[in-house]
Amino acid sequence: MSDSLSHAEVLKDRLARAVFATFMMIAAADRKVDQRELATLEKLCSSPGQFPSELFRTAIVAIARNPDRYFNELQAGAFHFMDTLGEAIKFLEQERPDEAQAFKESLMAWGRAIAEAPGGFVGLGKKMGKAEAATLAAIAGLIDLHGTVAAPPALVDDRLARAPLLVFKLVAAADGTVDRKEREKLALMCKRVDEFSSPLFRAAVRKLVHDYDRIFMEMQQSNLEPVEELEAAGAELDASYPEESVAFKQCLMRWGRGIAEASGGVLGVGNKTGQQEALAMTAIAASLGLVDERGKPLIG
Repeated sequence: MSDSLSHAEVLKDRLARAVFATFMMIAAADRKVDQRELATLEKLCSSPGQFPSELFRTAIVAIARNPDRYFNELQAGAFHFMDTLGEAIKFLEQERPDEAQAFKESLMAWGRAIAEAPGGFVGLGKKMGKAEAATLAAIAGLIDLHGTVAAPPALVDDRLARAPLLVFKLVAAADGTVDRKEREKLALMCKRVDEFSSPLFRAAVRKLVHDYDRIFMEMQQSNLEPVEELEAAGAELDASYPEESVAFKQCLMRWGRGIAEASGGVLGVGNKTGQQEALAMTAIAASLGLVDERGKPLIG
């Protein structure tokens, strides 16, 4: 038993070092680690639940409990970043092959979060520099996760990327104002996009984040009605992605509910969806063809 426990501790330590090495490689890609990146590290460590891999969550909890240890090791020259990461991943694949893929995907999500510093409207907008993108690509190659770097998949067009923002606009502005809590909830859901079940929806949200400034400005300048735009997005989903259409639409409804409930109840706790927000959700469901013969939403 003691040998087994020791082996588990060795794995946890190696993975924590690998996660910290990933942070350092990306944060220092432009030759400096600034306060923004350190603040992002602290925020990510304080919310491990956003990462799907249990092993990955264990690793960042270890960092959060003793961050000085890893910074001290860095100063002592104990870190050789790529070697640290590569060796840890090989060890993981040998010891826990069934959990390796989830860990690596969480690691790339961690890397994107460090590389894409909060900026622009509600913390969104493309902020990744060339150095950070190149480092992410190198990490993806090292851990054999090509295609998971920050660039959005080409198959996701602007119409699908706009759909989550249109839902936000319809629900958040239903009472005539878009308040801080609603904007913060939008930013939070974008950061936790991996919690949504549809891969196509996740790709659409990532493209929205990646190209936020452009998509937001184009939407502001457009004369098209949000409901009509959602109808067009629903039609495109049905025509081009019939097997993924329902799951994508369900995620849009879940997205809308999250915005509608953003204000919370007493002291920010509880469901506080108002009548205007409920009407907006019904309009969204209708535009996506998710209502029954009485006009009631089938989902949400």
